[in-house]
Amino acid sequence: KAFAFIPDKTIWNTVKNYLFQKEYPVPQLKARIIEAAFCRTVMLCQKDYFKEIENFFEEGKEFVYFEKGCLEERIREILENWPHYEKIAENAYQKALREYTTKRFVEKYLKNLK
Repeated sequence: KAFAFIPDKTIWNTVKNYLFQKEYPVPQLKARIIEAAFCRTVMLCQKDYFKEIENFFEEGKEFVYFEKGCLEERIREILENWPHYEKIAENAYQKALREYTTKRFVEKYLKNLK
């Protein structure tokens, strides 16, 4: 017997509508996120359906979201409360040093290959 997976139509329609928008055709994490962490910058990301960055960094601790149409407001908040956000940038930097260096990649994924 052959089986086919047919997702719940409500879920499928939500995902389908999201996938075929012009703004975010597919989820992906660009290397610039890791590079930004290594540069001790505040990572300010527009919140999207997939939240891919959350697989690598923790919201509010290592990066900050902004909602569509609220970028200017979020930037003003960051500038007015810089000591708090400087700590977020430092947290991301420390995590990048622990988890996202070439050495760590080799230890995690390549060390036991023969």
